[in-house]
Amino acid sequence: VCYGLGRFSSCVTARYQLGFLLMLRDVLKVPGSCFVYDPLFSPSEKQLLEKLGFQLIQKNEEGKRPVNKRTLFYMPHCGKPLYNNLLWSNWGPQLSNLVILGNSLSNMALRLLLFFV
Repeated sequence: VCYGLGRFSSCVTARYQLGFLLMLRDVLKVPGSCFVYDPLFSPSEKQLLEKLGFQLIQKNEEGKRPVNKRTLFYMPHCGKPLYNNLLWSNWGPQLSNLVILGNSLSNMALRLLLFFV
């Protein structure tokens, strides 16, 4: 699952992130569908993603996707609320199925602690 890829038609960084996602999918030989969502995707970006074999998530899940099997979430530069929702939606035994490739959770926690000091 990929959240927060960005507008790759107009942003060089987002194009690199898409390239990384394509390589990651190939290297890991991801079984089944690879889902993507960003509220900023244009119609032409959505069309290209489908041609590349990705399955578009149609509505904004706000990161609240529960998992019941090992699932990789690629979340380049997503905000704390999205991480919070994903963790909260899987808090319990299923948390061990969650693999997140994204921002440092330790750094987020540290910044939060420093905010209250």
